[in-house]
Amino acid sequence: MTQILMIGCGVIGATIAYELSSIAGVQVTVIDRTSGVQGCTSAALGVMMGCISQKTKGRAWQMRETSIRRYDTLIPELETLCQQTIPYNRQGILMLCRDEQKWQQKQKLAKTRQSQGWELQLWSRATLQERCPHLAVEQCLGAVYSPQDRQVHPKILTECLIKVAQMRGVRFEFGEDVVNLVAGYSGYRVQTQSQEWQADRVIIAAGLGSPF
Repeated sequence: MTQILMIGCGVIGATIAYELSSIAGVQVTVIDRTSGVQGCTSAALGVMMGCISQKTKGRAWQMRETSIRRYDTLIPELETLCQQTIPYNRQGILMLCRDEQKWQQKQKLAKTRQSQGWELQLWSRATLQERCPHLAVEQCLGAVYSPQDRQVHPKILTECLIKVAQMRGVRFEFGEDVVNLVAGYSGYRVQTQSQEWQADRVIIAAGLGSPF
């Protein structure tokens, strides 16, 4: 049995734990210094800017594209397993363009996304005013509407990921602060304030400010 220890249980750590929980022959332990879903995840807006991002190639775009596709299957999958609704906005993202350079960048991006099989709609100021009359558009040259980008409630999503991962045998140790991490020939030794852990693999998902 391969022992995997993860440091950090925000939305990234919880997602990794969830995905690993379906792999046979793996025992996953997650350590987090907080008592639950806190840190950056609890303050995040949950906006998924994949298609509307300026990243168009390489690993940066590949990860975004994969995430867009995965979330549309992940959310209903989790809702079924948890018997709980996860707030998930499928209405897309609208980005206002107030300067010429940004407007030209988005026009070029829309063509690139079309060649990649994704949609970005370029709205003129008149179209923006018609569809979003509550917005002050006087300073806008136009807007970009990305119907395939999403927004999710990050805290509820993370709680559901943890719940299902626990059901599948993942062990979570909350309120444990990692104070030392040592790599050896036979694996890793992770020391918290109260105990020591041995692992074959260590995944660090501790977010901003992590010393590791």
